Amino acid sequence: MKNKLINILKNIIPLIVFLVKTIFEIIKSKRFRYILAFLVWSYLIFWFASTYYLQSPIKNIEFQCVVCKRGTKIAKVENKPQINEIKRDIEVSKEAVEEKNDPLEKIYQQTRHFESNSGNNPTPEATHNYCKSIGKVNEIGYFPNGDRKFCFEDEKEQKLTFFRWLEKRINEGHNIAESMCYYVTGFYQPQCTRSLDMGL
Repeated sequence: MKNKLINILKNIIPLIVFLVKTIFEIIKSKRFRYILAFLVWSYLIFWFASTYYLQSPIKNIEFQCVVCKRGTKIAKVENKPQINEIKRDIEVSKEAVEEKNDPLEKIYQQTRHFESNSGNNPTPEATHNYCKSIGKVNEIGYFPNGDRKFCFEDEKEQKLTFFRWLEKRINEGHNIAESMCYYVTGFYQPQCTRSLDMGL
């Protein structure tokens, strides 16, 4: 039995020595280093991609299809927005764009700026500050019959009143520059400081 083991070891030892020498030679070769570097970098790139890049940081979000092509199958979505809500959002956006491009809106905002610095003039006795103190507004210097304590209920009423006032002057045959001069001075003039400041 011992003789058999000794014979086996005698045959295996040269093989082991040969394998060890071969491994050392491979390790010393440049080709092995390139292969090893390639394998290590491949592993690192795969690990990084699977850990950080491929995993979305956004979780528990249900994406909703608002506009889909005809014939496309849509997965079941919970908490789907109501059609009325979408229409309302579109109408609000459309109204905001139209308002921004409206020349009368520009005149209104300029008037607010010149009369009260858009409601930010700190002068305590200013009408807009008085109105603000009682929960109302008058940022446009609108004083019917010279009443400097006149206030609007809200900004919507203020804007509507200004638009109606200006529209009335235009319908009477005056242009915007003349109307704004009348608004400030009480006299219709082709030009005045206010109209020039407004670029009219």
